[in-house]
Amino acid sequence: MEKNKKLITQRISKVICFLLIFTAFLGIGSKIFIPKKNSAEYGNKNYYGNSYHGERANSIDIVVVGNSSAYKSFSPLELWNKYGYTSFVCGAPAQKIQEGYYMLENFLKEQKPKVVIYETEGIFNSYGKKIKSSYNQAKRDLIFLSNEIDGINATLDVVTANICPLLKYHNRWSSLKPEDFTLEPDYSKHYVSKGYVLTNKVKPYRGNKNYMKPSDYTTPIQYTNLYYLNKMKELCDKNGAEFVLMSSPLPRAWNDERHKAVKAYAEKNNIKYLDTNLYIDEMKIDWSKDSSDKGYHLNMYGAKKNTAFVGKYLTDNFKLTDHRGDKEFSQWNKDYKIYSNKKIK
Repeated sequence: MEKNKKLITQRISKVICFLLIFTAFLGIGSKIFIPKKNSAEYGNKNYYGNSYHGERANSIDIVVVGNSSAYKSFSPLELWNKYGYTSFVCGAPAQKIQEGYYMLENFLKEQKPKVVIYETEGIFNSYGKKIKSSYNQAKRDLIFLSNEIDGINATLDVVTANICPLLKYHNRWSSLKPEDFTLEPDYSKHYVSKGYVLTNKVKPYRGNKNYMKPSDYTTPIQYTNLYYLNKMKELCDKNGAEFVLMSSPLPRAWNDERHKAVKAYAEKNNIKYLDTNLYIDEMKIDWSKDSSDKGYHLNMYGAKKNTAFVGKYLTDNFKLTDHRGDKEFSQWNKDYKIYSNKKIK
C-alpha cells in the first residue's frame, strides 16, 4: 500500500515538474518570439492595426473594428479633416470576430472612445462556406453546422494564441534578431494613417448595381459570432462606449439577406446600425472609379465619400467634439498633411 502511494506521489511530482518546465518554456519562448517593434521588419504583419500604441493615451473618440472592409473603407484622417473627430481603425486581413474582440479589449486598455463601430462583413466571412438562398434547407443546415464547428475551432486558436504568443509567432524562428533575446517590446512608433490602408488603385466594379434588391431569405448568423457580438456589446457597456454596427459599401460581399440578419440583431439588442450600402446614390459612389478590386473594397476615392457619410451619421447621433482648434491635437494636423501628400503620389 505504502509502495503504491509512493509511486503515485512520484508520478504526480513528475507531471507537475513537466507542466512547470513546459509553462516556463512557453513563457520564455513567447517573450523571445513576440515582435519587439510594431513594424513588418520585426515580424508584426498587422502593424497598422496595432499602431494605436503610438497614439496619445485617451485621445481617440471613435474606433472602427473589422477586417479589410473596415480599414479600406474608413479613413480617420478624412474624418478629422471634415469633422475634427479623432478615430482609429483596429483592423486586420480576414480578421475573425474573435480576433476583433480581443483587439478591441487591448485597445480599451489605452483609449476611452465614445463610440465603437464594428464593420459587419466579418460576421459572415470569418470562416466556413457561404450559405446561399438558392440552397435547400437541408444543405443550409449542414453548412451551418459545419461552419459552427469551424467557428469553435477558430475560437480555440484565437484564445490560445492570445494567451500564449509563441503559438502565434512561432514562424518567426528563422528571422529572429539578437535584440529579440534582450529587448522589451516597444510599440510606440507613430503611424499617420491611424489604421487605414490607403490605395489609389482603380479596378471598376461592373457587376449588378442592384445588389441590395429585397430577398425573402435572411442569412443566419453563426452562434459563435453572436456570442462574440454580445461580448463586444458588453465590453462597450462596461467601458462607457456606444456600440454601433456598420456595413461598408461591398457589392461583391453584401446583400439584403445579410442586411436583414444584422438589422434584426441590432433591433433586438438596441444597437444602432448603419448600412451604407443603402445610400450609394446619396454618397455618389461611382463603381467605375471608387473600387480598388472590382467591388471587393473601396479605394481612397470611395473611402473619402464613405467616411464623410459616416461622419455625418456620427454627428447626427452622438455628441462628439471637434478638436481641430485644440493645440493638444496639433499632431493630427501634421499627420493629415503627410497623409494628403501620400494621396497625391
